[in-house]
Amino acid sequence: MWKDIDTFTSNVTARILEFNQTYGRQIAELKDKVKEMLMAPINDPAEKVNLINLLNRLGVSYHFRAEIEEHLNHIFEAQPNIPEDNDYDLYTIALFFRVLKQHGYKLSSSKYLFCINMYNIYIYREREREREREAHTHIIS
Repeated sequence: MWKDIDTFTSNVTARILEFNQTYGRQIAELKDKVKEMLMAPINDPAEKVNLINLLNRLGVSYHFRAEIEEHLNHIFEAQPNIPEDNDYDLYTIALFFRVLKQHGYKLSSSKYLFCINMYNIYIYREREREREREAHTHIIS
């Protein structure tokens, strides 16, 4: 089967070079665009964490390791009370917690559990208000 290994390896090498010539420039341009997205100033840290999560899930975050660590470090140190200081939904709070934990940051789960509990209380109250509105509407009609 592998009688002529030199022919096989030269074909593979030629295809790799062809791929690099064809797509190498496009890959470099896309990497630059993603770096620009990471370095762009954003007021809401949840947007940046969402982008980092997306890069992790796509499996390309290793290309931007330095930029990601810089942003997560800034978020972790500059705004330690992000969940309490912002009006984030449950998904966003959990996303902050998971992304920071995945990158090795030491977090107290109690802070995030407190935010999750507050969110659950908020949802419960909103549902009660909605039920009261529906009951009031039925009484009027």
